[in-house]
Parts: sequence; structure tokens; C-alpha cells
Amino acid sequence: MTRDPGETPASPAGVSVSGAPVGSSDAPAPAEPAASQTAPTPVARRLAEAGIVLTSVIWSFNFVIVKASIMGVGALAFTGVRYTIACLVLFGLLRHRNGSIRVPQGTALPLLALGVLGFGLYQLCWTFGLTQITAGDSSLIVAASPVLTAVIAGVVGIDRLTAPKLAGALVAFAGVAIVIGAGEQITLGSSLLGDGLTLLAAVIWSVYPI
Repeated sequence: MTRDPGETPASPAGVSVSGAPVGSSDAPAPAEPAASQTAPTPVARRLAEAGIVLTSVIWSFNFVIVKASIMGVGALAFTGVRYTIACLVLFGLLRHRNGSIRVPQGTALPLLALGVLGFGLYQLCWTFGLTQITAGDSSLIVAASPVLTAVIAGVVGIDRLTAPKLAGALVAFAGVAIVIGAGEQITLGSSLLGDGLTLLAAVIWSVYPI
């Protein structure tokens, strides 16, 4: 039987024209799509929001309680005892939850720097500043931190400083000022040392999350 020159020769069963087994391919298998990050459920979101509100309520008591405490035991002693207890409790929780408190490789120095900045310098400046000014003055100055954070993040290029963000931060600060002013007389300027230390603490706390 004569084969047409243009006809493709028949392949043996299970073998392609190129000689490779049928069904096999040298091309790599398509990569599986990366698993997308699971979006938080409505319940998880509500719990997170409730946690933030609870933290704000607890933080609001911080100024009055610390002011009363440091007048009796001293700023440095109070801060030392406070954070010694906090470290022991948090390390215990971490050990219980993760089974280890080992620091990931390459993160020791950054974590140490953040600790010194946010829980060392900030606490010292804020606590010593609070010995010189009222709790109301201190809370008002520290309330400027969100505004400073937004401005600093925009300047260094970490975040975009938009008009709505800046307006929201300013409105929040104005609300804090109104509430504090209605409940306690504001005496800003009565102690430049206290105001200066507290403002430095606010700047440090603004840089810390960035």
C-alpha cells in the first residue's frame, strides 16, 4: 500500500511520533496557585475591635495610676518593678503558648533596639515627665502621637500622608483635648522640663511603630 507523502506516519500504540510515550511530557507541571491569605471572619474582626477598645480604656487609667504611684515610690523604681513583672508574665505566656522563647535568627538586635526605644527611653521620659506635670497635661501631649506618627511615616516614605488620614488624626486629637479639658484644668507650660520630657516621649512613641 502506497502512503501519501503528506500523510503523517502512524504511531505505534502508546508511542508518539517523536518516540516519547504517549501521555508523557518534558514540560514542567503547572505550578499550583499560592494559597491566599485567609480573610478574618466577622467574629474575629469584632473581637479585635473590642480588644482595641479595651486597651484604650485600660490605657486611659494609666496616667492617673502611674501619677499616684510614682509620687510614693519614685519614677525609676516604679518603672523597674513594673516592667520586671510584665517581662516575667509575658515570657511565661510565650513559653506556655509556643513552647519556646527562642528569638528567631537575625532578629535579636532589631528587637533589642525596639525594646530600648519603645519600652526604655519612652517609659523613662514619660514617667519622669509625669513627675513634673499633671496627668491631664501628660495625656494631652501623648495624645499627639497619632498625628506625629502619620506625619513622620509620610515624610520617610513608609506611608502616604493623605488629607483624610491627617484630618482624622487631628479630629481624634481635638476630641481628646476636649474631653481632658472638660474634666481637668490644663496647665501646659507650668513645667517646661515636664512638658519637654513628655513631648520627647510622644515623639519616641510615634517613631516606635514605624
